[in-house]
Amino acid sequence: MGKIKIKPVFVSYEKGFFRELPSAEEFEKRVNEVYSKLKKLYPEVDFSEPALITDVAGLNRLKSELTYDTDGILVYRLGGIAHKLLADIGLIGPPLIMVGRGVLNHDIVAYLRQRGREAYAVVDEKDLSRLFFFLTARKRVKSTRVLVVSSKSLPSFSAISSAYDLDLMKVKLGIDYEWISSEKLLSETEKVSDKEAREVLDDILSYAIKVEVSEENLLKAVKLYIALKKLLKENYCNAVAVDCAEPIYFEHRVTPCLAFTLLKDEGIPASCEADLSALTAMIILMYLSNKPAFMGNLWLHSAEENIVRYSHDVPPTRILGEDRKPFELHDFHDKNYGATVYVEVPKELKITLARVDSSFSKILVFKGTVKASHEGVGCRETLDIKVNNALDLVEKVANYGHHFAAVLGDYTEELIKLAKMMKIEPECA
Repeated sequence: MGKIKIKPVFVSYEKGFFRELPSAEEFEKRVNEVYSKLKKLYPEVDFSEPALITDVAGLNRLKSELTYDTDGILVYRLGGIAHKLLADIGLIGPPLIMVGRGVLNHDIVAYLRQRGREAYAVVDEKDLSRLFFFLTARKRVKSTRVLVVSSKSLPSFSAISSAYDLDLMKVKLGIDYEWISSEKLLSETEKVSDKEAREVLDDILSYAIKVEVSEENLLKAVKLYIALKKLLKENYCNAVAVDCAEPIYFEHRVTPCLAFTLLKDEGIPASCEADLSALTAMIILMYLSNKPAFMGNLWLHSAEENIVRYSHDVPPTRILGEDRKPFELHDFHDKNYGATVYVEVPKELKITLARVDSSFSKILVFKGTVKASHEGVGCRETLDIKVNNALDLVEKVANYGHHFAAVLGDYTEELIKLAKMMKIEPECA
């Protein structure tokens, strides 16, 4: 995806009150100082050449210098007032960013926000760094292209509460897509050689502390993983949703569970049952946390103890975003086909869960504490999670659906902030 691209703009214009204008030499010196400092402080940002505006004509020059991929205009007022001129810069298109504690910045930002424009008044360098982080995360979301694998229409018959309008997803969130059939995926799976699959499987087995699935089923699962990676590359996609409940996967005696575990470990969001609501939340969570996500069904376990259960077959092994944790390999629901992973999640870790509604307009966000990790209770991986109010949570879940994405750690504040930046209304439980 690359870095966010920020256009620095330095303004010295319009005397007012006691605000004088610096000399041309002083102005240029200050510009060079600030610009050099920006590049040193924020290496994660691509700063384009600065624009210097000292008259109204400079506004038109700025418009000609901006490119379609400009992610923000960072404005510094180095002399004068220039309220109207600064506001006009914010009306050009890209988000306007102003740094400093001065009330004039808030006046301009409020003017722009009242007119539906995106603008920010950050108070200092630390606050600016935080804004760059969120702009980068949003750009990553908008740079996502999902490979949808299904031979039927969306939503999947096994997840009918899911979002299903792919074009709406593209318009509202900027997430693009490509569609292939399940037959195409399975056809590519059959082309993978035993030798190629064996090399990948040997690496997987080197981390496994228990193996309770046949070599035949493991090789099938690995071949599907290799085929899926090939199709992702061919279609320029960096996320995937597979309608794995389709009968054809049962007929071929294979599931994408292991593939999803491995892909998420590699930073590629992957959703079961072609659930776009869970996938969208997963994309946001993974890009905010830089950790692979869990996905699971959610239900009430104990109202008295405020415990909910969270269960599926696709946990990551790099649960904290770093090295793989030891894991077990099992078949799919003890049905003698497929391959799934179980990872022991330590107790008392914080966890953040989320799901987007079917219109991509709202996101349910909540956090909890892992109280237990079970193998084979419900699906292969099941977590008992203590939440603030389990009854209130499950009542809200009924408005969203049953698959939730999750990452370990408390990212509720960051998730709410990014959701608002993406025009998604956050709801907390």
